[in-house]
Amino acid sequence: MRPLLLRLALLLLLLLPVAGRAQTPMQAPGSTLGSTLGSTLGSTLGSTPGSVPETYLDPFSLTWGDGRWRAIAGAGFLSRTKLTHIIRLDGHPDTTKPIGALALGREFAGLGPHIRFEWQLGGSVQSETRREIGDLRAMVGVRFTQFPWHDQLPTTLAVFTGPSMLTAPSAWEYLHNRTMRLMNGMAFDLTFSLPQAPDWSLLVRVHHRSPLFAVAGTAGASNWLIFGLQHGF
Repeated sequence: MRPLLLRLALLLLLLLPVAGRAQTPMQAPGSTLGSTLGSTLGSTLGSTPGSVPETYLDPFSLTWGDGRWRAIAGAGFLSRTKLTHIIRLDGHPDTTKPIGALALGREFAGLGPHIRFEWQLGGSVQSETRREIGDLRAMVGVRFTQFPWHDQLPTTLAVFTGPSMLTAPSAWEYLHNRTMRLMNGMAFDLTFSLPQAPDWSLLVRVHHRSPLFAVAGTAGASNWLIFGLQHGF
């Protein structure tokens, strides 16, 4: 596990400079444009000054600590079954094939009070047949933030998709008839938090890779079950 932890630490160090640049007092022209666009759309749709409007578009703003950043850290195992079986809570985890994952994302748009759009950059290190493989991802997704039990147990459901690049071919995917280093990646996130600590959430993630049009099948697909924490700031 030591090489796995070292690779995750290196990945975190690579992500932090990207986030750190958002802390500088001087905003880039794109950031100013994004903030102006978001403010204009928010005012048009009736939001109050200083608040995040219910419906807005602000893709270029990178203001640090404004509540729209999300960081994820987790670990888990390979699932030896189809994505559709996992959705039915039939995951078949393989504890001999662990995975660790980190990600940093940001909300950039909203549609009504309960739908949010985000981008996410991250990666994972997975252990397969006595070797470790990295998986780098750039994804966009949608998050649903309101369920009937929200006041008692704040819950969100998110779906992300985007390119997934492995550092080496996957033996597991090869056993299922097809593998490529670059394929379509998806992530299905379920988070739970306490009303008194909404910025910290327990995370359950299905980490999926497959050819673009074979999401539900097994040809070349891999699924990983990840459990961890999500922090909003």
